[in-house]
Parts: sequence; C-alpha cells; structure tokens
Amino acid sequence: MRKKVISLLGATAMVVLVSLAAPEPAQAATGFARCPAGKFCIFTSTGGNGVMAMFDYADGNLGDGVGPQGMNDNVESVYNHTGGQYWATFRDPGYGGPWEIYTPGYFGGVRPVLRNNISSLCRATSGGGTCT
Repeated sequence: MRKKVISLLGATAMVVLVSLAAPEPAQAATGFARCPAGKFCIFTSTGGNGVMAMFDYADGNLGDGVGPQGMNDNVESVYNHTGGQYWATFRDPGYGGPWEIYTPGYFGGVRPVLRNNISSLCRATSGGGTCT
C-alpha cells in the first residue's frame, strides 16, 4: 500500500511539474505591432488598429480593385516599418494632390488633410513627394 501511495505522489508531482513548465500560448500582435519588418502598413483606425494593408511597392490607385480592398479614402494611421526607405501618401490616385512623407520607423496618425482621404502611396525621396 505504501508503494502505491508513493507512486501516486510521484506521478502527481510529475503532472504538476509538467504543468508549470508548459509555455503560455502566444498572444496575437495588436496595433502597430502587426506590421511586419520591412513593410509599409496602413490602417483604417488610429493607433494601428482596424483593417491593415501592407506594401512593398507603390499603389497608384487604392480604389481600383487591384491590391487591398477597402483602403481607399479609409486610412487613419501608418507605420513605415522599413529599414531606411521613405514612403509618401497622396490624396489623389496617380500620386497627385496633397501628400505626406513618412520617415523610416515612423508610426502614428495621418495629418488631418489626408485622414480618410488617401488614394495612392509610393516609396519616396526624402526631400518631397516624388516617387522612386
């Protein structure tokens, strides 16, 4: 009987040790942290929330049905998670109208004149709204 109790205690201790060693499930990234390194990301809400679209290359018309859907005139925040590349957003398709440059590493809101009013974006020169 004593061996059974000791065996039972030993098995219980092993279960407890295994339970303590089990890792917590990974938490899904939220906000700006969802944007992968090397990408330029746009979001439909402030703080990197809402729907996210990510880019490696320019998109001359966010409303043309090619590329991510639902982003045209629906961008409130951005994250330039690239390693040294400037990006620009423009009010009009074809890289026209008012524009804004985002330096590498910038994350935050879009200035009011472009908030929910962006129709194209591209990699840009550091000095202005010229696509590269």
